[in-house]
Amino acid sequence: MDTEYSVETNERLNLLLAKFGLAIDMVASIRQEVKIQMLKYNFDTMIWEWIHLGALDVLCAMRSKYDVKQFADFYSRVMEIAQLPLTVTYPQSKHGDIQK
Repeated sequence: MDTEYSVETNERLNLLLAKFGLAIDMVASIRQEVKIQMLKYNFDTMIWEWIHLGALDVLCAMRSKYDVKQFADFYSRVMEIAQLPLTVTYPQSKHGDIQK
C-alpha cells in the first residue's frame, strides 16, 4: 500500500496477474474499490503491516463498508480470485532472474 513500484516491476506484476485472467482494468478497479478501507484497516488500527495483507485482511476491512448483500457479492468475488490456480510461469526481469 505504501510501496512504490518501478515501471518494470508494475509491468511484470500486470503480466503475472494477466496469466491468472485478471486484466489490468479489473485489477485497477479492485484496487480502487479497496484502497480507502485497506488504508483505514492497516493504519487507523495501528497494524502498520507492510509485507503482506491477504484476502482475510481485505474481507475484514471491507465488512464495515458494505451491507449484508453487498458484502456477500464482494466475498464471492474475493473467493473467485483466491481460488484461481497457482500454476503460472513467473515473468523474468531484464536481469534474467525469476521474479515471484
